Formats: sequence, structure tokens, C-alpha cells
Amino acid sequence: QPRLLVDYLSQRAGLLTPRGVRVYTFPHRTFQEYLAACHLTEEEFPERVAHLARTAPGRWREATLLAAAKVVRGTPFALWSLVDELCPHLLQGDTIAEADAWGALLAGQAIDETMRDPAGHLPTLSVRNRERVDRVRHSLVQVLTRSGLPAAERALAGRTLAHLGDPR
Repeated sequence: QPRLLVDYLSQRAGLLTPRGVRVYTFPHRTFQEYLAACHLTEEEFPERVAHLARTAPGRWREATLLAAAKVVRGTPFALWSLVDELCPHLLQGDTIAEADAWGALLAGQAIDETMRDPAGHLPTLSVRNRERVDRVRHSLVQVLTRSGLPAAERALAGRTLAHLGDPR
């Protein structure tokens, strides 16, 4: 029965917080982000996820990374299609557009968080996927040196680049 489930989720498990008559919220944003990631992997994936992540990273970063983790379990090809949408080209030039910088950073994080083994190594990759990783690595260098992202995000780009292998 739905009522028993709601009672259990709110009273015992603490997963729902009552906010009014038949209105509930999740006590932690991560639940919302996970459910958003599940939804975003069902329709218009990866284009919609990448668009949201590149244009509103503060709101969609975690949902994007959770979506990457979800799809890689099904097939690694889905991860690589997301990487292509997040970082579709090598970043070059004196100034880097903010959306491109966020896309490269999130593509690097997605690869780093989903593909590295427990020892910290990337698996053996196909030629095409090595090219993708190289594009992201070189773009992360541009994020570090030429983007206007906040210092904390550039530092994260540096740590991600260290995990993926700095090409410099």
C-alpha cells in the first residue's frame, strides 16, 4: 500500500520529509540529483545532460556525474557519447568559453570517476577512446591556463588532469 510505503520512508528510513498534506521532499539534495540523473539517462541522452551541465553546472554537476556512473554500468559506449557531448572539440585559443570549460571539466571528472580501476589506472582503451581522453586532457590544460572558472574549479581540473595523465 502506498500509505505504508510513505510512512516507512518518512518515519523509519528518513528518506522523505513531510512538507504539507500529501507533500514530501527529500531531506538531502543527493536523492533529488540521483533521481534527476536516472530520468536524464532515459530520454534525450546524452544531449540534454550535456546541455544542462554546460549551461548550469552549479545545478546539474552532480546529476551529470551520477548519470555518467549509471550509464557506464550498462555500456561504456554511453559514457563516451556523453564525453563527446560535454567536450566536443579540443579547446584552443586565448579565451575559453565558460560552457566549454565546464564541459571539459565534467567530461574529465566523468572519465576519472567511472573508468579508473581501484589502483587508479585507466583500462586499456580503443584508439577512438584514447583520442577522446587525449582531447579531454589537452582541454583540461586550457581550462587550467586560460579559462575564467573559479580557482577551486581550476584546482579540480588540475587534480583530474593528474589522474588522467597530464600531457605537458
